[in-house]
Amino acid sequence: MLKLLFCICLLFQTFAFSLSKDSEKPKSNKDVPIHKILSDYQRRESVTMEVTKTLTQPVLKRETQSQGTFYFANQLWRFEVTSPHPSVIFYDGKRVTYFANNVSHHTPSGQEMILSTLLDPEAFYKKFTYQGVHQKGRTQIYSFRGNPPAPQKLSIQVERDRILSLRIHWDSDLGEEFYRFRSIRFDQKLDKKLFQEP
Repeated sequence: MLKLLFCICLLFQTFAFSLSKDSEKPKSNKDVPIHKILSDYQRRESVTMEVTKTLTQPVLKRETQSQGTFYFANQLWRFEVTSPHPSVIFYDGKRVTYFANNVSHHTPSGQEMILSTLLDPEAFYKKFTYQGVHQKGRTQIYSFRGNPPAPQKLSIQVERDRILSLRIHWDSDLGEEFYRFRSIRFDQKLDKKLFQEP
């Protein structure tokens, strides 16, 4: 009888431990910390950040780096490249425009910059599906699978509530984009002229 009671207690403890482990698992993707961090960024009136972008193209055996400032407000955005070649890419609500050397080129409205997609909840969750997370030092790297025609993979590195970097894996021909962020500022009043042709 004592043995039976002991076995029942042991089974109950195992079952309780199993339940507590299950309760620690996210109930849905929305419970994963990265979704809460993204939601915080996406709810802001504006986001401004310094960006270093590295484009790696193995097929061409080429790596290029550019630096600039990214502005986002009310679904409008602007990436002002300061080096190596000053230029501006912006979306004014109707079309994407590339401006350099006093010449502008318009692209179809469907073409989005990946940074603007990151800050748009509707566009982001339509294009990317959460896959998992792994630890790297004091940071976490969250992985997403791209739903065509989005990039194949996307990973976001965060520390606490800040997005430190973004890595985008395209197919083998297009290569990889890597964005590192610093000096992130929220809710600044941005002039509407930022999202118009210079």
